[in-house]
Amino acid sequence: MIALDEENDPEWYRAHMSTYPCYKLTEGALFNFQLLKNLDQDWNTAGADTKHPSTVYFNLCHYADTDNCNGNKEDAFAYRTDENGNCEMLTSDSPQAEVTEEVTRQSPSDPDAEQRGIRIMRAGGDECPSDSTRQL
Repeated sequence: MIALDEENDPEWYRAHMSTYPCYKLTEGALFNFQLLKNLDQDWNTAGADTKHPSTVYFNLCHYADTDNCNGNKEDAFAYRTDENGNCEMLTSDSPQAEVTEEVTRQSPSDPDAEQRGIRIMRAGGDECPSDSTRQL
């Protein structure tokens, strides 16, 4: 078995995540997300599936707080809760299991303008639901 890098070990990361730098490297730039790391509470948004109401909680460079989850309380950077408080982990607990890329798209409000940003894709999480409308 190959030993994990110290920074990629979930136990080490949990002990140091509040002070660990939050940089993301893409093919064209280096981004500092330190100010987007939310140490007070997780970011959240309503789930997209109106047939199965849920809330998605997430954080950048910091494990999400799963204290209010019924059952599953694994380390993850994002999870979804249903109306009963059951949690579904949406990422792995591996801090380095991500791909960061620069993206562009046509602006939905102005067809002549282009929007630029970055996309952070995290690996892992619970198995995808068989109902494709519930996948992120």
